[in-house]
Amino acid sequence: MRRLDSIQTPIAMDEIRPAAKKAADGIGSSLLIGLTTFFGIELALILTRQRPFHRFWLACLLASALCCYLASTFSPGIRKKIRRGVFVSILVSAGLFLWHNRLPVTSVSVTLRSIAGPTDFLLRQFFPGRRDCFKTVHGAPSRQAVTIAFSLPAAVRGHRRALEIYFGRAPKSYDILKISFGTRVLGRTIPLAAFRGADILQVAGTPKTSNRFTLVGGAARLASKGHVRPTLNIASDENFIRRNIPASRVYVVKLLWFLLCTGFAGLIIWHHKLTWLKIPRKEALIAYLTG
Repeated sequence: MRRLDSIQTPIAMDEIRPAAKKAADGIGSSLLIGLTTFFGIELALILTRQRPFHRFWLACLLASALCCYLASTFSPGIRKKIRRGVFVSILVSAGLFLWHNRLPVTSVSVTLRSIAGPTDFLLRQFFPGRRDCFKTVHGAPSRQAVTIAFSLPAAVRGHRRALEIYFGRAPKSYDILKISFGTRVLGRTIPLAAFRGADILQVAGTPKTSNRFTLVGGAARLASKGHVRPTLNIASDENFIRRNIPASRVYVVKLLWFLLCTGFAGLIIWHHKLTWLKIPRKEALIAYLTG
């Protein structure tokens, strides 16, 4: 009898250890997934602080992913209804969101006739009650037209102090062909309102004490009078900018956002039809982390 007890006890302990290890691995992987999701959402909110359309796009992706996860626990018939209902909800929500929200003006660009040498361009944006923000863009030498594009630290809102752009000291003059305002869509800048020729004088100016800003040969010439950097002031009046945005351009950009929100959501919701979108199961993640 003693011999049987001595044999059964180690076997029981060997059965308990794998179960305890499996439970610990499950808890560890769940914590890792939870922390990764939390910090991922926090990072996404920080990166899209001034971009409501990007936040809505991420919300559509998250809702689609949750739909797939929850629907997988039901039968195929109910699963199909859930996915269809969520997709229709995203379609309606995207339409309402895009209809009631304005496109944010988040970028400004200056197109120059040419650049004689390597030049740094500095943009300064003012905020009431806050520290000013600066952005620097490097321009390479070019004999052809060059566009210097700035991503604004904050979207243009209301009527605020003009944006300031400081040009390089050499050369002392620049021919400006176009000034445009735009919005960003997944890292790409899409122009909304553009000012050319004499219209540039309506949206831009310069301190007359140290610079000259005149129309020469269809371009606005910015020139420095002394040994200071040429400075260009660009109006940041939101209403003025929006009055100069063609309605057709707004509809096209909003349609693009609608296709991005619904298209990506559809791919995620119906991912079971696309083998390249399959997500590894929890067991595979545990094996990878503990292997």
